[in-house]
Amino acid sequence: ASPSPIPSRSPSPKPSPSPSSSGGPARREDPLLSGKDLFKDEIRVRVVIKANRDMWVKFKVDDKASNRIVLRQGITLVLLGREAVALQSSNPEDAEITRSIGEPSALKGLGGPSTLQGLLKARSGVTDDARTLWIPAQALEIKGNPFAGQVLMAPPPPKPQPAASESPSPNP
Repeated sequence: ASPSPIPSRSPSPKPSPSPSSSGGPARREDPLLSGKDLFKDEIRVRVVIKANRDMWVKFKVDDKASNRIVLRQGITLVLLGREAVALQSSNPEDAEITRSIGEPSALKGLGGPSTLQGLLKARSGVTDDARTLWIPAQALEIKGNPFAGQVLMAPPPPKPQPAASESPSPNP
């Protein structure tokens, strides 16, 4: 009897993005609920948040569930919506906000970057609690506060430090 051949392993094919049932391109995944899944021609609100210090950011895009994340210093979060974006921060004085609204092919900036605290003090698009900024695609009446009844956000946890070396340093 001759030995049986050893089967060779060939790499398995990578799954390719499947088109949507309408035959068009597939939506991107959006685990943060930030609006990343929207197609370019659907975006009517864009909010860019840059953290000048570690902070919690709570946000709600359109009719999606609200989300809360730690935004580390120097990191930027982009929120995209069809109808509106609402947001809060544990450090509104350190959240630099740039807002754009309008038709998908012609989003227009609403002034230069401002701190969230400055926008809240200006009271334009601020809910009754004076902590939540609401940015609608059109000048509509502000909807109710999506974060009503929730507790204020505490400072974020410290950034994880790299683990110390386990081996002792040599002594001369």
